[in-house]
Amino acid sequence: MEATTATGYSARLAEHVQQSTVLPLLFAAFARYGRSGRFHHLDILATDDPGILDQPTEYWERVERHVREIRPEFQNVPFGDNAAFDGYQKRLRGFIADELDAWWFCVHRLGVQGCFGELGKTIGWEIWDPGRPPPRAWKA
Repeated sequence: MEATTATGYSARLAEHVQQSTVLPLLFAAFARYGRSGRFHHLDILATDDPGILDQPTEYWERVERHVREIRPEFQNVPFGDNAAFDGYQKRLRGFIADELDAWWFCVHRLGVQGCFGELGKTIGWEIWDPGRPPPRAWKA
């Protein structure tokens, strides 16, 4: 995407993905979970060996910490009030989910426009339900 020659709408889609500072951290978290996932702690219990990989939860914590740093609405964590904290966590994680949803939408739209070749056109139509509106995080 760094060398995209797309113009207009396609360029805005590519730019949305490129400018996200959340997506690289989120994909790093997915990659780390993919290397051991839920078995990380089970492996430690079974072998009594922490292994050489770092904690997968640290990657998710980096995502949440980053969002708290860049978005004013998440900078004041309501500690001490369980109901407020639960609502805060739901909004924070909803924001992260919206970022991922916007990325998926951009992949879909770039695909159907041929930015990923003929196969991308075909797949692009398969990964987004017809009639589904654009995600909240997408700014047209």
